[in-house]
Amino acid sequence: MGLPTDPLKLSPVTQTLRLLSTDECQALFSVANNQGKALIGMILSGVNIDELWGIEKTNFSQHYLALQIDNQYSRGINIQKELAEALQAICNKITEKQTIWPNINTYEDFLPLLVNIGHDAQIAFPEQLSLDVLRHTYLTYLASQGARLNDIEQVAGYTSPSDLALYRNVNQQGKLLDLEQVQTQFAFVASY
Repeated sequence: MGLPTDPLKLSPVTQTLRLLSTDECQALFSVANNQGKALIGMILSGVNIDELWGIEKTNFSQHYLALQIDNQYSRGINIQKELAEALQAICNKITEKQTIWPNINTYEDFLPLLVNIGHDAQIAFPEQLSLDVLRHTYLTYLASQGARLNDIEQVAGYTSPSDLALYRNVNQQGKLLDLEQVQTQFAFVASY
């Protein structure tokens, strides 16, 4: 089951997207409610935007520390402890086969959630926040470490060829790493 079709939904990236800093991502995550933490944390953990809608309580295991995505790009995603706590709080209120977004009806419904979190976090230009911006931040994080473009989909799910082309020049060192050497956990949780 997918989200209702939305003509504004994530056309191939043709404009310059904002790239969030680690500090901005940490600020967003820290002020967000559980649903906001789930949204931000899952995108910054490698969940593809199109996969968000199908995530159910049954996709999680090990006390919400692991997420299994079952589709053409099936993979397991490790979940950071703070995100797992937010997911558990959400999942405690839903049934096994219910998606974790009971009050989200379209992709557009995610936008005010993100913008409001941006305002609460007092980041600059919160109106520029979108699911694409979060995804772009995560994919840039992978590519900047030296992840091969062909390996990015193994971590972050489907990425169109035109979107992948955006990351060809991100790795300034030119050093390519095996996927096992790439840190896939973005530091969206501040360490004190």
